[in-house]
Amino acid sequence: MATVLVRHKVNDYAKWKAVLDETKPMAKKFGVRSQRVLRNFANPNEVVVVNEFDDMNTAQKFAQSDELKKIMERAGVAETPSVWFLNEADKFTL
Repeated sequence: MATVLVRHKVNDYAKWKAVLDETKPMAKKFGVRSQRVLRNFANPNEVVVVNEFDDMNTAQKFAQSDELKKIMERAGVAETPSVWFLNEADKFTL
């Protein structure tokens, strides 16, 4: 399992979220298995998106796709995102 964590600021969360919701079929086509959206408590227009993929190659293709760049522009992403490609190192339940 590979994880891509993306952090960016958006101009308007409601507009950004509406675009995200309408593009879920595209994300699925690119191999996104699950997706979580988190918002900064102090700044609700700062979001973190956590995408899960079967493998890192698929994750990198999605993150570098022209489709994703166009969607982010249309959604009102206000700055260049920070992107981390992560592999799970440990997991436990308390």
